[in-house]
Amino acid sequence: MKNIILSCLILVLTLEKIHAQVSIIGNEFDPALNSLVYKNQLDKVKREYSKEMVVVRFLNPDNARIEFELTVWEHFINAVDSSLIGFVFYSPKTNDSFRQIWNKSVGSSASLIIDEGQIINKSNEISVDPTEHTLVMDRDFKILDQVGSPILNENFDDLRNTIAKNLLKNGFDHGVKGAIHDKDANNRTWFMAQPIYVTSTGSTIPQNEALKLIVDGSAFPEYSPLSDTVRLIKRR
Repeated sequence: MKNIILSCLILVLTLEKIHAQVSIIGNEFDPALNSLVYKNQLDKVKREYSKEMVVVRFLNPDNARIEFELTVWEHFINAVDSSLIGFVFYSPKTNDSFRQIWNKSVGSSASLIIDEGQIINKSNEISVDPTEHTLVMDRDFKILDQVGSPILNENFDDLRNTIAKNLLKNGFDHGVKGAIHDKDANNRTWFMAQPIYVTSTGSTIPQNEALKLIVDGSAFPEYSPLSDTVRLIKRR
């Protein structure tokens, strides 16, 4: 009986979590730009929010995996066009250790806002666990996607796919580097840019030759979400 009750409780909590995640998609995000939370960073934040797409992440500096997450964000940001995509991070507090981790990873590539009163959370009815929220929105603040931490491959892929698709929709043929995984299209892998095919030793191969090797099974492609280069590995 205890096991049944525990299973039901887990199911309820899971459904509540899913509902909380889905309910804000399509909403208009309120960055509360008139609040005092931004202090001397307001101009920089406004520039980030004026870009074609904006990613907003709520951090917890006490998270045991915060250093790993910020390293993931460093690679994520380096693999997109920062002139098209803005990044704003919110944290309820900071400390010397967190600042050091931030500076050696993300640093000046994005805005870090310390929101002690969690004004942004409250303005947008973000759940009691804001770290479950990474938001993608357009320049009109419409929330297009919401996932958790990008340290999970599925979340990392979803963010890149949402950004790339919406850039294409808005007339941009670039903005996201490397292989993009789309779970909603039979798990296809696609590129915004024309991929460059190379052998295992690094020699460039014409696209038609590369595709022929892939189709006939002579080689399989090795993709990276951080590069438009596709390495062909010969089958033995």
